[in-house]
Amino acid sequence: MSNRKPVLMEQQMAVMAYLEDLLSEVPDTLAEEKPSNIVEAFPCHQETVELPQPVEEAQVEDPLAGEMQSEVAEVTGEKAENESAVPQIPVWAEHEFQCLLFNVAGVTLAVPLVNLNGVIPWSHELTPMPGHSLAFLGLLRHLDKNVQVMDTAQVILPPAQRANAPAAEKRVEKILLMDEGRWGLACDEIGEVITLKQKDVRWRTAEGRRCWLAGTVSERLCALLDTDALAEMLVEGEPG
Repeated sequence: MSNRKPVLMEQQMAVMAYLEDLLSEVPDTLAEEKPSNIVEAFPCHQETVELPQPVEEAQVEDPLAGEMQSEVAEVTGEKAENESAVPQIPVWAEHEFQCLLFNVAGVTLAVPLVNLNGVIPWSHELTPMPGHSLAFLGLLRHLDKNVQVMDTAQVILPPAQRANAPAAEKRVEKILLMDEGRWGLACDEIGEVITLKQKDVRWRTAEGRRCWLAGTVSERLCALLDTDALAEMLVEGEPG
């Protein structure tokens, strides 16, 4: 018994460190670093717009122009910085909401019940589809729909944890249906249903680099999924 407590503490600290890393802001040197998350395979959609260069013209110096431009730049800069730091709270979290806890390769996740379309048993009768990523386990026919089943561990975990995770066929027991049943998230086991309030969640800001993450619940040591963003990410990351 005496050895069990230190092990549990180490596990909790490891989970907390992982959750803190999930919510870490994008550093200035992010462009120089290789992202340590699934965005490599499923990037969040971003568009880059090149602004036209202004044409230099001879202008009469205005003694107040420089001062006014500095003030405008300061105000707009502060506004942009504040907007990027504003928590991104989904509509379904405006009031109390319920979530289903589930486990994936030792990590506890939570999915809002309002965005969950059902839970079905794991099936080995998946139809493989060539040309997809390793995270794509195959198609499963359910209620006259082709459910695209994903290995959740390969979608959301960092490379080190993905590499150490057992094969999905050896650990997966359930499939969570989302996005009107178009996608299925393979999970190891189903937990309890919990009720949360806004204040219970540390919400992701606009600077957060993991678009599938809505926030983290420290009291439950779990990450809260944004299923809408996750579905969009999967559509962009999976061909056809």
